[in-house]
Amino acid sequence: MKDLLNLASELMANDAYKSDNYVERKPDGQYPVNIDSIELKTSQKGTQWFRFKTTILDGEYAEEYFTVDWFLTEKTMERTIKNIMKLITSCGFELSTEMFTSYETLEECLQALLNQQVVLTKKTSKNDFINYSLLGGVSYVD
Repeated sequence: MKDLLNLASELMANDAYKSDNYVERKPDGQYPVNIDSIELKTSQKGTQWFRFKTTILDGEYAEEYFTVDWFLTEKTMERTIKNIMKLITSCGFELSTEMFTSYETLEECLQALLNQQVVLTKKTSKNDFINYSLLGGVSYVD
């Protein structure tokens, strides 16, 4: 756990306490995580996405969390659905087309993944875009 004084100093030095935006500071790599919640979110402009909240199970960042957002825009839809399909099957669940009749139905089906222990892989592109994958049935590499 971070030292209280160091954390407060960091937040004050760059006015980070004024922002509610979550900034991911954990390095790229693999993390064993528990899936704590899965929610279908909708912005005021109508953009929808699935938000996966996970808790790191062990290692240097144990008990910290990752929030993984997979968006459902025209540009990202295929990648998001592929990620979801890979996650479902890697956790030992069967896919069915009925799962995908609506976003709400899919959200309901995804609840079966709650409390699954999976491996989260974080990888940052050269354009500083952070890509996350969540897969069950794979070994964690420290």
